[in-house]
Amino acid sequence: MSEKKGGCWKLFAIGCVVVVLLGGIGGYLAFKNLPKLAAIGIEKASDAMLKELGLPEEEFKKAKSAISSFTQDIRDGKISAQQGAAIMEALAQESLVGAIMVRGFEAGYIEKSKLTAEEKTAARITLSRAMHGMVKENINGNQLESAMESIMVTSQTSGGNTNKNFKKVVTDEELKTALKKIKSLADNAGIPNKEYKADIGQLIKDAIAKGMAKVPAGAPVTQ
Repeated sequence: MSEKKGGCWKLFAIGCVVVVLLGGIGGYLAFKNLPKLAAIGIEKASDAMLKELGLPEEEFKKAKSAISSFTQDIRDGKISAQQGAAIMEALAQESLVGAIMVRGFEAGYIEKSKLTAEEKTAARITLSRAMHGMVKENINGNQLESAMESIMVTSQTSGGNTNKNFKKVVTDEELKTALKKIKSLADNAGIPNKEYKADIGQLIKDAIAKGMAKVPAGAPVTQ
């Protein structure tokens, strides 16, 4: 039984920043009182995530450009506290985080695995269907997390909270078990058995635009 090392346990980088900003000191206060620090945190976390995902060059550049433009606007005082919090909330939406999660599964495990070429092709189709289901909200985060249970590890924080992350090492059986469950999830959601192309860069760009659209024009900018 062979084992495979995957790097996709790091792919929740943006999600971690969102938790800190929205759950810790609060998105509004972060952008109001610590805008430059917020920008640095977002950049570092997103850079780590994007590099780990192994996106195609064009998709990587689009995602990088969207985030860089966002953080530069924070530095330039063009983003209000309300806008910043709304954008981070949009980036934390289950559909986007789920799509990133699935893309990370592919980059972290499938591409580096010893699966046959045929099995890898089938896996890509399965994962693309799951990503499509997340984007279209036919599949929710709890369902996806449950399907990926065999390749995730649970840990407890010092505060008593439960964290779930991808395993650094998975066996053939664990990988195939997860893929089988994800396929069943896509089948039950009625998603056609074909490969879907999802552009993470565009999804991030759209999420930022969605967050901006939630804030009334003329809201005060961060100082």
